Amino acid sequence: MSSLAPQRVERVVYVLGAGFSAPLGLPLVRDFYSKSRDMYEADPEKYSYFEEVFATRRNLAAALSYMRADLLDIEELLSLAEMQALSNRGKIRDVLARYIKDVIGNYTPAAPANTNQQRGGWYAYLAEGPPQSRWENYLHFVAGLFNATLQWKDPGIETQVHRPAETGHAYDVISMNYDRVLEIAAARLEESQVGDLHFAFLPERGITVCPPTKVIPWLAKLHGSVDGDIVPPTWSKSIHSHELGQLWEAARGLLSSAHHLRFLGYSLPENDSYIRYFLKTAFAKAESLKTIDIICKDSDGSVRARYRNAISFKHARLVDARTEEYLDGIRRENIAPVERLPDSRPATVEFRGLVA
Repeated sequence: MSSLAPQRVERVVYVLGAGFSAPLGLPLVRDFYSKSRDMYEADPEKYSYFEEVFATRRNLAAALSYMRADLLDIEELLSLAEMQALSNRGKIRDVLARYIKDVIGNYTPAAPANTNQQRGGWYAYLAEGPPQSRWENYLHFVAGLFNATLQWKDPGIETQVHRPAETGHAYDVISMNYDRVLEIAAARLEESQVGDLHFAFLPERGITVCPPTKVIPWLAKLHGSVDGDIVPPTWSKSIHSHELGQLWEAARGLLSSAHHLRFLGYSLPENDSYIRYFLKTAFAKAESLKTIDIICKDSDGSVRARYRNAISFKHARLVDARTEEYLDGIRRENIAPVERLPDSRPATVEFRGLVA
């Protein structure tokens, strides 16, 4: 019997904001309206119902003489649209949900090509990246979330993917985004790999409020998803479905059990009061938390100021960086061992870049 104690698992929870998906071309809050205008002008018949949102902006222009309002901020604009329609809120919420789904769907790039058709399989795909694709860094990130290890023996002949028997870190994700970027990347990795590791986030079906697993990462999308129910970003945000309520409770459990918390592409906007209260209630039970890292572009210092006002944890640090810089660092860390080996030698790539 071995006398070695089991390896301690450090739980890392990522909190993703709109800046995480922006490098793929998905709209940020500040350009959501203008991108939807582009869609409408390109196909006014298909997106004719966008006029209900645009009319709100035109009708409220007079209010600027009396009160400050940023009518290009999609959250403020949609909140005003819903406030105007208090007597018929159910209908306007359906319109806003459809509007959000259509805009996000339009700007989500096509999934990367299937790697099974490429010489070298996973090695070529992850070491060199899909040709002319913006997905490469996201594939590495998702592979890292699953603690994948790639063993490449001969290009195009044998590539095996598995998870080490013991790993020092486990990962979960809490996302503020509606898009399916992580699910698309995971699905492509699942389709392209050969081995015993499957890329499917928890929960796969339904919601179970329980301690997170030590192996398979959770993906908790607090505001819903474009392929299901969503909570529009308005003043009256509410967790109106039983399933979303359970998901929020599960996400609170993820945060409470985390050793390391990483905000990526999330600027902690002032009007996101739901998230502030959510974090406070989760931190009340976060007895194991060691570090908080915030990776977000902060050109004018406003992001740092908001986090400083909200988080008093002494081991919190903010890095002024774009998401693509962070993800590119992960990719470079992962492929370095392969690049140093001759093509004729076996290679193993561990996705350890998430640890740093």
